Amino acid sequence: MATLKRVLIVEDDRVIQSSLSRALKGNGCQAEAALSAREGLDKFRRAPYDLILADLRLPDMDGLDMVRRMREMDADLPFIVLTAHADPDDTLRALKLGAVDLLQKPFDLRRILALTQHSLQPCRVPPAADTPMVDPAGLFTELSMKSRKESSEIPSSLEADALLRLHELQAPYTSLGRFGNGVTHNLNGFLTGLMGHLEILQMRRPELSGDLEKILELARKIRDYVADLSTKYENETLREPQPQNLNQILRAELAFLRADLFFKHYIELRLDLQEPLANVYGQYSDFSLAFEEIILNAVDAQRDRKRGVLTIRTRARDDGVIVEFEDEGSGFSPEALLSAFDPFRPEIRTDEDGRVRGGLGLFLARMWLQRWGGEVEVENRDGGGARVRVRLPRKEKAPAP
Repeated sequence: MATLKRVLIVEDDRVIQSSLSRALKGNGCQAEAALSAREGLDKFRRAPYDLILADLRLPDMDGLDMVRRMREMDADLPFIVLTAHADPDDTLRALKLGAVDLLQKPFDLRRILALTQHSLQPCRVPPAADTPMVDPAGLFTELSMKSRKESSEIPSSLEADALLRLHELQAPYTSLGRFGNGVTHNLNGFLTGLMGHLEILQMRRPELSGDLEKILELARKIRDYVADLSTKYENETLREPQPQNLNQILRAELAFLRADLFFKHYIELRLDLQEPLANVYGQYSDFSLAFEEIILNAVDAQRDRKRGVLTIRTRARDDGVIVEFEDEGSGFSPEALLSAFDPFRPEIRTDEDGRVRGGLGLFLARMWLQRWGGEVEVENRDGGGARVRVRLPRKEKAPAP
């Protein structure tokens, strides 16, 4: 009788932990669970495991730090990372360490099972074409290290496949969108009830009207934010290309980027968006991710100054739409202008705030936009700082095959 493969799940959410355990046991694995990194390390020291499923955010330790300690005991140990937030910096850290994959919660259990089955194969043979693509452990680590030393020697097919996989890792999962829409639907219900009670109380107790109006104004802001969140989830989970309004996408991305405290408090935002603006054709997530990368690059260029300006303008042209992003940072050096779209330029590094910077922003942005006929140009502004210009063709539907 074949020995069951041993899988250790290190996850502090008991519901997720239980679901994974049942699914793995039902598919021929011996699944054990730990609620903390310390408990997971203790179990690992006592007995070997064939695969680790690790939450990125554990209560007592970073999940990748835990895996790093485990790999000091078993260098070939495969692991899959689970996270509630697919932050690009965390993605790079996981891939540099050699993760099989990084999955955003809530994930599809079928994908977990496919990844598990592939990871536990003795020879790690690539899956068939109709199986979700899985990255062999270490592929991105190899790519990252090579890129830092000999990027010109990387085979173009390997580079393209790896970076396309990184694109898939950052793109939202359909299951996440369904979950997000459910949450926003429930929040809207609660807000509607709250605002209704406050308005009734306002009528009954006019002497409290001033204070109640302040609470109502906060509730309206939350309502508007939830509405934006719902729209974003809905659009990002549409996998079929659609006509897209770039002004709406830009406003949505800027609203959510205000979670970055430096952006919120130290960047002066100047919007010059032409209305109406012709639609372009494509996938919402490609445009939103590309614009997010360009905006973050502009913000990062001004972090050391502790203040900055970001100008975004859109213009319609006969043949399409132009989007320009301008910052007041130090601009591009002559060498940086020549290599602005090269992957891992500048090299993978950790900035003063401890964030991993992968040098992929403009490369990925151009890759996503080129899918829909887009062009991206970079240049220095006469008054200082940099400008990124995006040109997209005007299309209302898919080109004829």
